[in-house]
Amino acid sequence: MSRYADLVAEDRRLVLLQALTESPDYALRETVLLRLLEGERLAIGQDGLREELRWLADCGALTIEYHDGIQAARITARGADIAAGRTRVEGIARPRP
Repeated sequence: MSRYADLVAEDRRLVLLQALTESPDYALRETVLLRLLEGERLAIGQDGLREELRWLADCGALTIEYHDGIQAARITARGADIAAGRTRVEGIARPRP
């Protein structure tokens, strides 16, 4: 990936985690996440979102769930720490103060 693509991916991952921390049950369906990223000017397709969610799941930031054939993501305690800037993970942007 180019440096630009890396920076965009890092921001996208942080935005996903922050959105999950703001959800009442700490989980969101992929359709909502796609619209949220579009609103943040970080739009990607469904395949790209699923790739990002797998990446975040692999580092322990979230879990992936399936409900009636629809994928959803649920943040973990580690993911909440990353979103708040308490834990640093290479590949995820740090929140600004």
